[in-house]
This record gives sequence, structure tokens and C-alpha cells, in this order.
Amino acid sequence: EIGCVLASHPFLVCGYEGANNIPNVPVGLSRIWNVETGQEIALGLGEDGQAVQPQPTGGAPVAKPPTAHSRIVDCVAVRPKPAENILEIYTGGADGFINFWQLHVTTGQVRLGQRLEGHVRGVLCLELFPKSAPTSLLSGSADHTVRWWNMDDAETKTSRGALSAAESGHTDEAAAIAAFGLDNAEYFASGSKDRSLKVWDAMGAIQVSIVTHSPILALDTALSAGPNGSPVLVVGLQDGTIELRQPNPG
Repeated sequence: EIGCVLASHPFLVCGYEGANNIPNVPVGLSRIWNVETGQEIALGLGEDGQAVQPQPTGGAPVAKPPTAHSRIVDCVAVRPKPAENILEIYTGGADGFINFWQLHVTTGQVRLGQRLEGHVRGVLCLELFPKSAPTSLLSGSADHTVRWWNMDDAETKTSRGALSAAESGHTDEAAAIAAFGLDNAEYFASGSKDRSLKVWDAMGAIQVSIVTHSPILALDTALSAGPNGSPVLVVGLQDGTIELRQPNPG
């Protein structure tokens, strides 16, 4: 079962659930393909607890990839760091963890930098914030919260806290997050199975709360689609419909 796919040239990252070492017990797996060289890289840990390194280019496919998460990988986010020749990869699993990986772009070598702990149910979505020059990672979870993670430090990612129902947040799964800029300010929207669409500012203060007619499963931004180039939110609903919403925070 495929949980997510993301392209960041020249890499294609896929998160999914599949068989590993224990029969009939699927686990969370993730693979990366370099579309220019054909190299395949499996994100995961070996029995020694170390990240498994890539197969030679043109070698046999990975038959039993190492485990990335104990349950399906439902979301992924990447942050290229060209100056360091590194691709930072964040995988969110139904096990409630976010794994932070570092991929050396030239050699394909992989290391697990950190496991981010804080959610108590599955991680459903990840989004870099702000979109133009990310310094934070946002995560939405089946535990109804949206969490902030500080990405400034190269090695240690720390939690900035959680947006929950107590902070005017969601009362059901936080299924989708989309970041956007408007009038020289940065915002992000979160959508939930509680049918609410909420817009937050860069300090985590609620700006807009809208109730839709069906649970929200997906969010994205269509840049320069509205008047004066303002962003439009594309909202995917459980009943199969898509709504276009123009946020007006403040």
C-alpha cells in the first residue's frame, strides 16, 4: 500500500507499507530513486541500528528493504541543502514518529539524524514552513494536533509545541497542512476530519476558522490564482468534492 509520493529533482521519494522480516506483519518502508542515475536507495535501519546504505547503481533491486517505521509511511517532506550537498528527508509514520534522514546527494549515503517524538497517534501530513525559506516543520496527526518542530539546528530538531483543541485547534484528525504567504506575512492552513479549515499565523495564533460540509482530507495552494496574485487554497473533501478557498487572515 502506497502512503505518499514526493518528487524533489532528481529524487523521487515513496513511503509505503510492505513485507519485511516477519511474515504477515507489514511495516513502514521508504525508497528513493535518483531518476538521473537510476540508483535506488532504501531508507531504513538494519539489525545493527544503523541506516542501510544504497545498492550500487545498476545493481539488483532491494528485495527486502530495511524498516523505516513500524507502520505505514503516510507522509514525507524534503529540504534540499545545496551548500552541504545534502537532502534532508522527513518521513511520518502511522506509528506516531517522524524520522529525520540525511541523504548525501553525490554518494547516496544515508544516515538517520533523529527520531522526532511527540505525537501519540499516526502522523498524517508534513509541511515545511515558511514555504519560501523553511525553518520549521509542521506535522498533523490522528491525535488531533498540529505540531511545530524547529529545523534551525542541523543535528537536533526540537518541538516548539502543539496546536490542540485547547488552542482553538481541531477536534478530530489533522489530515492536511498547507503553507502560504500573503501580504509579506507567512501563514499555514490545517484541515481536519472535524470538517474545519483553520488558518494560523507564524506565531501559531488562529486567524480564520471555516466549517466545510464534509471532512477535509487534502490541502494545497494554487499560487497567484486569486485577485492580485493572492493564494487560493485547494481543499479536498471526503465526499469527493474539491473546494477553492481564498484565505483572508488578519
